[in-house]
Amino acid sequence: MRTHYEVYGKRDEVIADVEWIEFCGRERLPVLSKDRRLRYRPAEIAAIRRFRVCVFTLVRGDLRAQEQTDRFLRNGDVIAAHAVKAGPAVYAVHARRVERLFP
Repeated sequence: MRTHYEVYGKRDEVIADVEWIEFCGRERLPVLSKDRRLRYRPAEIAAIRRFRVCVFTLVRGDLRAQEQTDRFLRNGDVIAAHAVKAGPAVYAVHARRVERLFP
């Protein structure tokens, strides 16, 4: 796993979503995101489809950093099982479950 900063360095905060989605697709990396609106943006959905990316996103925007981490870790086995499947796909990561949202 790599973070945005590890890949993009100081450009991390200004990278367009479609650019990092493409990177993840080309590298066959699953996406862990806290951007719950990602799945509603046409350009991002097009990139997820085109590059066959599996996205795992938190559905609550009010979680503190530790709660975000806990949700990903608690659901890690399920995320790993879905991540090996071919995308495109968007999954919601809840407190104790993972739900497929797209397609």
